[in-house]
Amino acid sequence: MENGDDQVSETCVKLIEIRSKANALIWIWSTSNSDKSKKIYLKLGADGIVKNQLSTEEICMIIDNSMKQHKKKYDYEKKYDQFEKGLKITLDPRNRSITTENDQEIQLTNSEYKLMDILFENRKKTVTYEEIFQSIWPHNEESDNNYYRIANLICHLRKKLEGTFGDSRVIQTIRSKGYKLNS
Repeated sequence: MENGDDQVSETCVKLIEIRSKANALIWIWSTSNSDKSKKIYLKLGADGIVKNQLSTEEICMIIDNSMKQHKKKYDYEKKYDQFEKGLKITLDPRNRSITTENDQEIQLTNSEYKLMDILFENRKKTVTYEEIFQSIWPHNEESDNNYYRIANLICHLRKKLEGTFGDSRVIQTIRSKGYKLNS
């Protein structure tokens, strides 16, 4: 809960921290009437700003609607993909992991999971460096360093996949463009 303009920066720091670590719904309870702080919160990823003037029933309706939308957007059912080699990979949003067809679980870092998620959602299509960067680090400015950060992340992810599948070519490099999930 934010109790005025003096707590805006503290609220922003907490909002960024929560958003980077969790895929959770975030509402800011505010007593401030500042449109500027509302816009800042929404740009940083808040799902809504709730004012003290709302009734309990209105707040419950807002939360209920948001939960329904969140469930649609981040369906917690596991996602499946079948590769030509007969390898079945399961992307599990709850555990931030990949599970193989023989139920071997590969734990991923938050960034590795985000990378696999965007590749998974765009399987058979090239995902550009820019799309990957914006998906994983949306609040950072783009620079030449980004390609190295992405390449480093791909390298770590390939090592994990190679240790399980004996083949790191599950993720294919598309020269000067980006990467795609082989299928």
